[in-house]
Amino acid sequence: MEKLTMNFTNARQFFESLPPAPSLTLQERVQQEVERFNAKEGEMTDDIDCPICKNKQLIYVPDKNGTSVMSRECECKKRHESLRLARQSGMNALLKCTFEGFKATEPWQIRMLTAAKAFAEHPDGWFYISGQSGCGKTHLASAICNELMKKNRLVRRMSWLTESERLKSLRNTPDYQALIDRFKKCEVLYIDDFFKVQKGSNPTAADVKLAFELLDTRMVNEKITIITSELFAADVVGIDEAVGGRIMEMTTGGNRICIERDTKRNYRLHM
Repeated sequence: MEKLTMNFTNARQFFESLPPAPSLTLQERVQQEVERFNAKEGEMTDDIDCPICKNKQLIYVPDKNGTSVMSRECECKKRHESLRLARQSGMNALLKCTFEGFKATEPWQIRMLTAAKAFAEHPDGWFYISGQSGCGKTHLASAICNELMKKNRLVRRMSWLTESERLKSLRNTPDYQALIDRFKKCEVLYIDDFFKVQKGSNPTAADVKLAFELLDTRMVNEKITIITSELFAADVVGIDEAVGGRIMEMTTGGNRICIERDTKRNYRLHM
């Protein structure tokens, strides 16, 4: 027993004689705080469960000198914002549109579906799907948007009939530029029912001017753009070569689908 006590006493004296362990440096303390913040769980919203930020929509990192904690938005933030914009633009019901939910039994339906899936997998340039009303154009365009949102792309929808009227009414006001910039500059733009006008009317000079301003900017800046329309691209060329030509140029490689007009292809009439 005496021997054990002596050994313990000697060991204690030995450790007490050592210099104190060095305290953490500022950078090490900052790193500890970063790890502590990042380990905290947030609240899952929009049915998005993000393992990167643990549903806080923020990630904490040291600053460039490692002397303070900074936060930056997680990539999932774009998806949350896309969902907010979709609901705001009346696209709430379209958020349920998926490729799996698109009925494709006829060759023309299979062609539509195949092209839409390919674009969603590798979005490059623009995607233009046109023709027969009720054939599923909006469903597939929405499915593309939903897939891109899952990849944390920021998507904005533009209902042409509604938003073009609003923009034209604001043309000479201070609010015009801010509104059109939302559509010009967003990462992914979905234009639904492009050049849709009241029945019996044709796109006006003001419609053409607006379309050119919007599409020219997005072409120059190589922004992903998804367009549905009852007008074939050739029809748009007939209305305005500059606008139609840009659509033609940006939808090469199978990204331009035209569904021939035939009421048998209007699923709304056969439900």
